[in-house]
Amino acid sequence: MGKNKRRSSVVQVVCLQSPPDFALSWKRKMQKSFTSRGFVIKGKRVLTCAHSVDHYTQVTVKKRGSNPEYLATVLAIGTECDIAMLTVEDEDFWHGLSPVEFGDLPSLQDAIHVVGYPKFERKVQWKRKQVQN
Repeated sequence: MGKNKRRSSVVQVVCLQSPPDFALSWKRKMQKSFTSRGFVIKGKRVLTCAHSVDHYTQVTVKKRGSNPEYLATVLAIGTECDIAMLTVEDEDFWHGLSPVEFGDLPSLQDAIHVVGYPKFERKVQWKRKQVQN
C-alpha cells in the first residue's frame, strides 16, 4: 500500500464528551470536545482508541483535507484493549478512503510506520519508527 493510499485511510475523530461526576452521581460534568485519530478498515468501519470516545455524547469524523464532519455511530468500545469501532451512515464519507490491510504482528526492532494527528496539529503526520518493548 503506497504512502498516499495509507494516508487516505487516516481520519480525524472529534468527540463531544460528558463524563460522569462521581461526587454527584446524578450529574454529568461539563461537555468538552476531544480530538483524536482513527483509521478505516474493511466493512465501512473506523478503528480508534476507546479513550477517545469515552463518555461520548456525539462523535464525528473528518477526512484528511476535507471540511465536512460526518456523524459517526459508536459500534463497540473495548476499554481493556483501548479500541473502539465506529461507522458512518453517510455514503459520501467513504468516497476516496482506502481501508487499511492488516499484516502479521511486528517483532521487536521491526520497522513500522506510524500515521496520525499529533496533539494540536491539523494535518496528518507520517513517521517511521521501530518496535520497542
